[in-house]
Amino acid sequence: HLGGGYFIVLLPQEEIQPFSQRLIKGWTRHKQNLMDSCDLSPQDAASAMAQDWLDLCICITARECDELLSVNQLLDTVSRIRETVPDAELPGIHLDRRLH
Repeated sequence: HLGGGYFIVLLPQEEIQPFSQRLIKGWTRHKQNLMDSCDLSPQDAASAMAQDWLDLCICITARECDELLSVNQLLDTVSRIRETVPDAELPGIHLDRRLH
């Protein structure tokens, strides 16, 4: 965990999509528990659940095993991926163009 809602996970390339899908499913399933713990009125809780700011934006890049990168270089790459995603499409899984 890097703070500010940012995490870096290192995975074999074949595990990236399945892991991301499980992460989104798990977060969606537990989002209601988070809202319940916030002690919001039913109306405010329903409004918050309808907003996508609680949804996940997963930005994915990949590197070869012999390619050495620092955490800052990885963050720069995923930040650039995030910057290319229109706000309307923000929640979801977004791949580095090199992975398409």
